Order: sequence, then structure tokens, then C-alpha cells
Amino acid sequence: MPTAIALIADCPNTRQHLRALIAADSGMLPLGWAASPAAAETLISRSSANVYLILCHLADSQAPRLTRLALDTHPGCAVAVVAKSGDDALLYACLQAGANACLQTECSAAELRDCLRALRNGSAFLCPTSAHQLLRRLQANAPAPLATPLTGRESDILRALGKGLTMNEIGSLHGISPHTAAHHVKRIYRKLGVHTRGEAVYEATQMGLL
Repeated sequence: MPTAIALIADCPNTRQHLRALIAADSGMLPLGWAASPAAAETLISRSSANVYLILCHLADSQAPRLTRLALDTHPGCAVAVVAKSGDDALLYACLQAGANACLQTECSAAELRDCLRALRNGSAFLCPTSAHQLLRRLQANAPAPLATPLTGRESDILRALGKGLTMNEIGSLHGISPHTAAHHVKRIYRKLGVHTRGEAVYEATQMGLL
């Protein structure tokens, strides 16, 4: 059975390229296309595609919102976003919104078929260029390492803080006095740049320390 596809792209060249790929493949059934976010809303509401192909750099950065709209309107569908170089932030936002796959604007017919095959099998699909873009975005957002790393004892006490243990309980757990436990906690706060237990737990979680 052909895969029903709805295309959302406001770039004429990209739209023409993708429409030609879809029309030339008997395994793909074009359900319609939209050239603006407003037209896309109408297309999503009136069509029931297996896959929505959405241009990542749509006007007004609407691709993430339309990704969510398509998935909310048609829970059984999949969304593949079409990105170009420099779309890192929007690509990341679309994937966070639930997109299942990503292709590049100049994708080949074979790449589009591979993408659709993966989606039909319930898998995700990232072309190599998109995977590199995503890694670059994740690495850019990665928290900087601590200037002064926590010692092993401090890491143990930080985990105890995350569990909500009191100074007495931390001291008993590690065979130290509550006063010494509090001293370690102060050093942990200083290294993390925080002032409260809640802030310490939050920062440690963001940095992958908990």
C-alpha cells in the first residue's frame, strides 16, 4: 500500500524537488501540499496522511508548532522534517516537538524511500548530515565541566543530598560527624556555584552528576 504524504514547504525549489520525488515513486501517494503555515493548518485538518513532510525553516519558525499540530491531530501519523545547513536550532526544536525523522532539502529519491521505510517500520530516521547537526546542537548546549571537580567523597554526599538526607544521616552513612558533612556540603555548593540544597540538586542534575 502506498505511503500517503502531505508536504508543507514554503520554499518553491524545495517544494518542487520533493513533489517530483513523490510523484515519481509508485510507493508514495501525494495527498496535497501547503506553501504557508496558514495553508498547512488547513492541510493538516483536512488530510490524513501517513507522513507529513515539513520544511524545517518555514516562515516565522512555525515548523515545531506544525509538527505538534500534525501529531496531535493525527496520532497515528509520522512527521519528517526537511532541513538545510544552519537549521540546527529549528531541527532540534522539531525533534523535541515529536518529529520522527529528518532529511536534507537536497535528499535523493533513495534517501526519501529509506526514510519512509523506517517510519513504516516504526523507527526513526536521521540522515548523516542531520545527525551531525543534532550532535552539534547537543554539544553546544552541553554544560561546561566544573572548574574544580568534586572529590569522590563530595560526589557521594551530593547523591545523599539528592535523596533528601539530613546532615546527621549523611554523617552516619559515611562515618563522619554532622559538622564534617556540613563542611563537605559547603565545598560542594562553592564548586557548583549555588547556595541551597535545591539549587545544588538542580545544577547537579543538569550537569549529569546525579
